[in-house]
Amino acid sequence: ALLGCAPVYRVAMAACFHRPDPAEIDYHVRWAYDARTAWPARAAYLATLRGTGRDLVERGEVWRRVLRTLEHPALVIHGRADRIVLPRHGEAVMEALPRRIARWIDACGHFPHIEHAGTVNEWLAAFLAGRPAAR
Repeated sequence: ALLGCAPVYRVAMAACFHRPDPAEIDYHVRWAYDARTAWPARAAYLATLRGTGRDLVERGEVWRRVLRTLEHPALVIHGRADRIVLPRHGEAVMEALPRRIARWIDACGHFPHIEHAGTVNEWLAAFLAGRPAAR
């Protein structure tokens, strides 16, 4: 079963990082595996994984139409090496948001807040303070 055992979950977690650090993966497996694989959380987690990917592909135009209506500023941070939410999907979201601040991180997977915490925190603090941060 998908994510039904810790070794499979470990592989899935490693795919989220540009350069997986075994100690980091061990931490996430210890911290999140039980919470995400115990019923009913497991069913909800897997449904979210399946549904989000399908929505991005099958209902992308609906998402873009809704995003175009948002009036508030949005900070979007995406890793160029993300293998979970592909960069092309990040680009589509960024392009649809009328008041976006788009930030890309090279050599970064699905977890920019972990892999590049300092940069992400700097960008987030600047965004929340209402001023642009250096790229």
